[in-house]
Amino acid sequence: MALEDLLTRDDLSADAREAIRTEIADHGLMDERMRMGSKAVEQSGEGVAVSTLDGHLLYTNAAFAEMHGYAPDEVLGKHLSMFHASDQMPLVEATVRTIHETGRSSGEVEHLHRDGTRFPTFMVNTLLRDEAGNPTGMLATLLDITERKQAEEALRASEEKYRSLFENMLNGFAFCKIITDENGQPVDWTYLEINDAFERLTGLKREDVVGKRVTDAIPSIKDCEPNLFEIYGEVALTGKSTQFEVFFVPLEMWLSITVYCPMKGYFVAVFDNITDRKRAEEALREAEERLRIATDHRGHKSPLSAFTHGNGTKIVPEHREPL
Repeated sequence: MALEDLLTRDDLSADAREAIRTEIADHGLMDERMRMGSKAVEQSGEGVAVSTLDGHLLYTNAAFAEMHGYAPDEVLGKHLSMFHASDQMPLVEATVRTIHETGRSSGEVEHLHRDGTRFPTFMVNTLLRDEAGNPTGMLATLLDITERKQAEEALRASEEKYRSLFENMLNGFAFCKIITDENGQPVDWTYLEINDAFERLTGLKREDVVGKRVTDAIPSIKDCEPNLFEIYGEVALTGKSTQFEVFFVPLEMWLSITVYCPMKGYFVAVFDNITDRKRAEEALREAEERLRIATDHRGHKSPLSAFTHGNGTKIVPEHREPL
């Protein structure tokens, strides 16, 4: 007899009637929750499947079947092996053993589409049990991670491209974090990354620089180049880029440095050793100065620097530098 029919009896007490109404309401609520749960599973974007302990499918939602190229009724009763290539079966069988032994398994697993193509998934498998704790089947939730894998591959390719550019660029490169005191004034910086050109141009080794403060890597820098702390600090803290040339006393070389801020508190310094260029410019200036002095000296004429011969020919005596 249905609970609703009991309410028609005349011999029920008020308390009994209230208890029956409560039970009916609880059943209705449970039925509604079950309907909502069923709809949630069916409409989920993740694949959901239930199989027997030996791997034959009892249920799949639309997402699970469709991501493999099937309709749900096409896969019911079929074995899970239909979703895997033959070379994958040892891994699949090992996964099933793990589920039976531990009650759970999760990880990335390649699945086979109806058209024969493979696609990456992330699976979570759970052993189902009855009220007595006895295993009754397996539950699998499946997420197609093709787009994520493609994005990861694109990111790896991009990182490899820029890593190659970074390592093979002719200019030195240093990525650094500025260090400030309690008043927010820059007092140091830490080298986070350098490239091969940094080592080649400065003579400093990666293991002596990366992860170190500049005051540890180049102890004399604060005394010799105090302005660099102000320049790098301003770039790192304000985001304002700058470019300058400096004779870097600790390494006894001229550097052309461009500095920019990739994020607040950090700066990138890209530099080139221009010592040879500076020496050539200095040598050129010295040569021009010597030429100017010599030209000025030759341009000063004495009264006897020229006279006319008796036959009218103009004679200019040879000019000799004084001994």
